[in-house]
Amino acid sequence: MVAQSAPDGYSLLLGNGSTQVMIPLSSARPAYDPVRDFRAVYRLITSTLAFVVNPSLPVRDLQELAAYANDNPGKISYGTPGVGTGNHLVGEMFRRQSATAVDIVHIPYRGMAPATNDLVSGQIPVMIAVSIEQPRAIAPRWQAAHARRDERESLERRAGNSHRCRGWHAGSQLCRMVRPVCAAGDLG
Repeated sequence: MVAQSAPDGYSLLLGNGSTQVMIPLSSARPAYDPVRDFRAVYRLITSTLAFVVNPSLPVRDLQELAAYANDNPGKISYGTPGVGTGNHLVGEMFRRQSATAVDIVHIPYRGMAPATNDLVSGQIPVMIAVSIEQPRAIAPRWQAAHARRDERESLERRAGNSHRCRGWHAGSQLCRMVRPVCAAGDLG
């Protein structure tokens, strides 16, 4: 683990909102303290989370997904890379703040690869993943359930503008590094 590695400048962490914020806050005894142990060096990516559905599900947007889930209570599940991740929290926000508190079941995976395999094979109908511009160009069998910007903004408005369905990935180094190494790329 990077937090226990030697502070020699050879170990860097690629972290995100889940690893650096949500998991440490939701763990009883986290293995690291993101503030004490790491210093952000560079934000690499800012992303949007999307609901991606298997084409067998007859929905085209979040409103239709909520209506379908309400018509089929407890029968719709969504996959994420794990409990407490940003993807999971966006799913819970959707579940709780849809017009009639949608009955949709969370399926936590150990990463996005197994969730993606199950979505494509039809084992799960919905997954919450990092959004890409044209999901159909990558995998024609997928549909983005919130492909339109106004729908994403509507979900954000229902959640209150303090909750955005966005994520980030950043490079971090150990705070225990000698100061000249930290100062070279220090963001803070």
